[in-house]
Amino acid sequence: MKKSKFQLLEAFYFEEKYDIFLSNYLVIEKEVLINTIDRYFLGSKPYKFFHESRLILNRLFINFLSGVRMYQDQVPSHVENCLDNDRHVIKNLKNLFSKEFDLSIEYQSMEFLRNHTQHGGQAVHSITFQNKNVGNGDSAKNQFSISIWALKSVLMENPKFPKNRLSSVDEKVD
Repeated sequence: MKKSKFQLLEAFYFEEKYDIFLSNYLVIEKEVLINTIDRYFLGSKPYKFFHESRLILNRLFINFLSGVRMYQDQVPSHVENCLDNDRHVIKNLKNLFSKEFDLSIEYQSMEFLRNHTQHGGQAVHSITFQNKNVGNGDSAKNQFSISIWALKSVLMENPKFPKNRLSSVDEKVD
């Protein structure tokens, strides 16, 4: 009974880690939506609005990136504890994380950006709002959007950021 309780708690901790990074992502999406709606209804904003928005988004991105890393680091241990220390499963899980990292430029970029934020940089360097008309006649609509960028030139200033990874990316990374 004690072992079963331990394993259930480990499964619960695993789910909590997933919930943390997923919830952090949802908070970013909500903030982006709030900024877009504010821009739509309130029109042009002063510099202070952009600065405050960028600071908030930086905080949210750092939370998200840290939550993802916590998930990656701690899930193998929780899975191992749930499965009676089955080393084969743990090895496969770690290999899966590694394979996905190697195959995904997005995954790699996210990890490099997390390292950048952990060692003195910010994740969000620029925010732009767009407003354009879409469609014609009665079906014409205004489309509002926001773009959030990390700038290659800023990332390149970080001596710990892997420069070879930046050679293939545009100046603005979304």
